[in-house]
Amino acid sequence: MKLKFYILFTIFAICFFTRFIYIKKFNTPVVNDAQSYISIAENILNGKGITDGTTWATRPPAYPIFIASVFLITGNDVFYIKLVQIIVSILICFIIYLLGKSLFSEKVGILSSLFFAIDPFFIYFTELVLTEILFTLFFLVFLLLLELGLKKKDSVLLFILSGFFAGLATHTRSTPFLLPVIFALIYFIRKPKNITVFILTYFLMFVPWTIRNFKKLNSFVPLSTLGGYNLIDANNPFLKFSELGNWPTMPELSKKTDYFNPPPDLDEVGLNKFYTKLALNFIIENPFKFFMLSIAKFIKFWTPWPLFPWPLPIKLISIASHGSIISLAIIGMFLLKKYLANYTIPLVVLTYFTVFHMVFCSMLRYSIPIMPYMYFFAAFTIINFWERYKK
Repeated sequence: MKLKFYILFTIFAICFFTRFIYIKKFNTPVVNDAQSYISIAENILNGKGITDGTTWATRPPAYPIFIASVFLITGNDVFYIKLVQIIVSILICFIIYLLGKSLFSEKVGILSSLFFAIDPFFIYFTELVLTEILFTLFFLVFLLLLELGLKKKDSVLLFILSGFFAGLATHTRSTPFLLPVIFALIYFIRKPKNITVFILTYFLMFVPWTIRNFKKLNSFVPLSTLGGYNLIDANNPFLKFSELGNWPTMPELSKKTDYFNPPPDLDEVGLNKFYTKLALNFIIENPFKFFMLSIAKFIKFWTPWPLFPWPLPIKLISIASHGSIISLAIIGMFLLKKYLANYTIPLVVLTYFTVFHMVFCSMLRYSIPIMPYMYFFAAFTIINFWERYKK
């Protein structure tokens, strides 16, 4: 017991110091998405509401509220956001240990938490004012509580809490909005009462935000008004498989073509509908190109060699870290092929995120929150081979 405590304490210390040293050494400029989140947080503190000044629902509310909470206590210093994200990272490290232990074994949980502590991408994203770290915490807690709830006989409270954290995760990043519904369909026959409570709790989490959006926009908006923008950004006739690592964004393309120009005087809801319709028309009229773009986005999502024009040393670090984890995880899945039915939650999560980003925007960044599930299979592979070697 003492040995396990010392091992976990050491891993948590590694998690803290790697991130603390990194944020002290580097100071990434606050631009693009990060500036948008900070702008919304400042408007919250100034009593203007959850808005960037021109739109009301382009971003889910959880991360701007998180930033505003930190600013309220510490002042408008971005450094403290990064410091709090280190604390959140330590919590994630512990949740990964618990998940790995529940899914596989204590050894897998410990080794997986170590993988997280030293993962260069999680260290990097702790320093950025982006949703990755907070989303990963809420998302993994939701899945841990669901996993534990399915294993216990009387587990209504666990399902309520799981639905609550599923809602928090979706209000941080809207990607997993359908995932709780998929789990409800899979497990309803097994635990109908508990699953009903779970999905009702999840849907109730949308009520305040949806009512607020209806008052502001006079329209039903349960998540955000960026879905259409993201869909057309990832599905349009100007994207080429041959330019996979350097796809132009919609704002860049809009300077060269009128294809994306909406009718005048559309509000954010109207723009969302316009871009959604434009993207769906492209998909319906160009099924083969849509298929090829989906394959390209699959590559962008899972390749350990970043297609973004990063320096060579960063790409080599990615190959050494995520390349190794992904390779070992695939081997682990092959070793467990007869027992994969026991790992429904991890496999559904990995499949859902992959398919989602084969339709919407895709890049290595979006795979970061589901990497812990790859840690589990990779850790299983290492421990399995080690135990065979000892025998």
